[in-house]
Amino acid sequence: MRDPPGSPARKGFERGEENTPPPDHRTPGNAGALEHSETDILKPFSETNPAPVAEDDKETDGYEKKFRFYIAMLEHPDPGRRWKAAESLARLGDNRAVGPLIQALSDEDWRVRQKTAWALGYLGDPAAIPALRRAYRYDLEGVREMITEAITMITMRMTE
Repeated sequence: MRDPPGSPARKGFERGEENTPPPDHRTPGNAGALEHSETDILKPFSETNPAPVAEDDKETDGYEKKFRFYIAMLEHPDPGRRWKAAESLARLGDNRAVGPLIQALSDEDWRVRQKTAWALGYLGDPAAIPALRRAYRYDLEGVREMITEAITMITMRMTE
């Protein structure tokens, strides 16, 4: 669906600003650009969790950048991006993502919570079990099913 003529989005397009990102509604006084760069957003996380991932097949700089990007995306205003970030973090296989994923279990969007439960099960870290059990008590049936599956995946890994 096209924006109507004269709308702010259409005017930006007509001026050649078609790739201008929309304002971030979470940042007060934002005039269409984020006040913090990606490195500023990710800096606190990297300082609190500096543990490197030591696998030969992963490029340290590229991998770290990707990892920190997905961690930051867990806070994105678009639930679709948060959902994809949870999945991507799981597929990276880095257990440093368990803490941020546990926080994402309380996301406002049920699809994000469901994918986060899957991600925690995929990672298989037993530290996620108490948070998954707490989330189970208060969530929707579809999310509960994924939480049950995640706990099963983690306990199966523990017995291997």
